[in-house]
Amino acid sequence: MKDPKKRCRHFNGLRNDNCEAGIKYNFSNFMRLTCWGEDEGSCEMYSPFSAEELAQQEVEFERHMDLLRQGLSGCCEAPIDTSQVIAAGRHKNHGPRFCSKCKKVMFIV
Repeated sequence: MKDPKKRCRHFNGLRNDNCEAGIKYNFSNFMRLTCWGEDEGSCEMYSPFSAEELAQQEVEFERHMDLLRQGLSGCCEAPIDTSQVIAAGRHKNHGPRFCSKCKKVMFIV
């Protein structure tokens, strides 16, 4: 498992060809992605998050999780819309959960 404390602030997921700084991802050696601090010198744009930024991200994550446990969305703190969740059968309780205010997808089961 990659250490999230070493992740570069420009990393925007493996579904993209380039990071947010415009550097093309090199997938030839997937386990040594410089975005995770392995070869820090090989990417001139490598910039890890500070300890303060990581602490703030953790606080925000915990806030979102607390809201979800209460049945509220993390974006608008509005009730979660479960109208498209399967009510019965083999896939009962599967389906998307949306923010009832802005309609953003909260999660899908």
